[in-house]
Amino acid sequence: MDLQALKEHIEQDFLQRKSRNANYSLRSHARYLEVDPGALSKFFRGEKVFSSKKLLGISKRINISSPKIKSLFKDKEFEILEAERFEFVAQWYYFAILECFQLKDFQSSPKWVANKLGLSAPVVQLAINQLLRLGIIELDENGQWVQRIDQLSTLPHENVDDLSLRKLQEQLLGLANQSIHYAPSETKSHSSLTVAVDPKLIPQIKEEIKNFRRKLNHWIEDNSTHKKDVYCLQINWFECLENRRKK
Repeated sequence: MDLQALKEHIEQDFLQRKSRNANYSLRSHARYLEVDPGALSKFFRGEKVFSSKKLLGISKRINISSPKIKSLFKDKEFEILEAERFEFVAQWYYFAILECFQLKDFQSSPKWVANKLGLSAPVVQLAINQLLRLGIIELDENGQWVQRIDQLSTLPHENVDDLSLRKLQEQLLGLANQSIHYAPSETKSHSSLTVAVDPKLIPQIKEEIKNFRRKLNHWIEDNSTHKKDVYCLQINWFECLENRRKK
């Protein structure tokens, strides 16, 4: 079962209940599922994805097996960072800190990480505390930081427009702007493509972008024998026509 099939199943359950009771509303269904009515409405419109914990609760209410729900949030290589956890780490440096764990000379020291990323040691320590609390990293028997999850993804699918995600992308755009102006040419690549497009191709274009990101990630992981730096790839796909941008 994929996410779309689950959404359709929940919608069908709602329609069946409504067919038996004309007064049964979306608010009634939200109450039955123990979710916020506005959130359920957004879920039906494809604007929101519930966390795996919430979906497990919904599944029990409408008799869908838990393994099927859990499978929605497990990619073969990426674990979805649930919304409840992601909102606490929606700063660019959380993910950069996690990547520092992969560096050959990594040290479990806030000061060392701070020097690498241009942050203050207290900020890094607060971030580490948050990552520990959320179970994203843990301490080994020697008290060293260890990442529990090799690869994290923030989106179960590409159409979620969450405020935390927007803020993160804005921060990354700011870092890209700094790179444009100050980074040596041999350490950066900034390019763009402007093209007229048939709107029906957009879903496939977004899928191709996702596939490219993951393919590049595989190649980097397979060929990085001596990890010394942390880089960021940010791809932006947006409309150029002014009347559409202002909507």
